[in-house]
Amino acid sequence: MFPIYIDRLRTGEGISVESFVKTFKEICTEHQKNGNASSFVFIIHDFTNPEITKVLEDRNYFNALDEISGNNLTIFYLHLTPEKNKRVKFLGEERLVRDMTREMNDFLIQEFKLEETISTPAILFFQIKNKEIIDFFFCSLTERTTEKAFLEIENLVQKNVSVIKQIATENKQNYPEIFTLIKNEIDSVKTIKTVKSRAEQVYNFGKVIVFIEKFISSFV
Repeated sequence: MFPIYIDRLRTGEGISVESFVKTFKEICTEHQKNGNASSFVFIIHDFTNPEITKVLEDRNYFNALDEISGNNLTIFYLHLTPEKNKRVKFLGEERLVRDMTREMNDFLIQEFKLEETISTPAILFFQIKNKEIIDFFFCSLTERTTEKAFLEIENLVQKNVSVIKQIATENKQNYPEIFTLIKNEIDSVKTIKTVKSRAEQVYNFGKVIVFIEKFISSFV
């Protein structure tokens, strides 16, 4: 779990928003290099999604997701402070805390070259190679109670990690192939959304259930 803090840092975990937007791809590449992740997700939420905020703030839920993701998956998320009208410094200017969710959405639009924002709440799955985004997709989160929201996120994280755990160590750097397996596994249980970029790349994955063993056997 990798929290992104708006107005402060906590010892031993996370990063400030300003540092994150400046070093996003470098962070991901470093996690791959150090064996801390083979894939990445970003939990996207704002002040209208209190059930997601509660999941991420609850230490028991946090620890569960952190334990499940382990060294297989890095989970980024924006840590929302309840002081939404507080002013904070961001890239040399003052911003209201409540405006930082929009700043993060703008950042994602720029980095992923999206034509439109992703409606919250959602999970953005993505892959990095050589400090570049090579593929991505997202799933909407639909549960509106805290416990069910946690179970929904947990299930998607489990599916992601289950794929990576079956990859042989010597193949853990086959990032495009790993991500294809993840897409197929997630798409077998939840609708994957179409995301259109400014480069006219369309990621549209049909509801086809693919037996993951068939793909894994080709490079394990």
